Amino acid sequence: MDGDEVVQLYVRDQGASVTRPVLELKAFTRVAVSAGDTKRVSFRLPVAQVGFYDRDMRYVVEPGVIEVLVGTSSRDLLEAGAFTVTPDALGISPEKKFQGSVEVATTGH
Repeated sequence: MDGDEVVQLYVRDQGASVTRPVLELKAFTRVAVSAGDTKRVSFRLPVAQVGFYDRDMRYVVEPGVIEVLVGTSSRDLLEAGAFTVTPDALGISPEKKFQGSVEVATTGH
């Protein structure tokens, strides 16, 4: 049967200098999927979205590995990979290095 599906993108930063949430919802999209069909979903995540306030209440984006999980809810997630936040050549501002997508298929109910 045709339907809509909401695909959610979560991140996890286990190497942050302060305690971070286990999972953080960073993006989502609703897609129409025809019966028996699949859709490819791509997300763009600005690097500033993985930042947080440090102990001195400064907004920072720390270098490190960010795990990416996708699914239809926080209870139904698949690991989709990871990206690494690295400082630029001067060591000042970080950049995001990640390219990812996920396929979504409907199931008959």
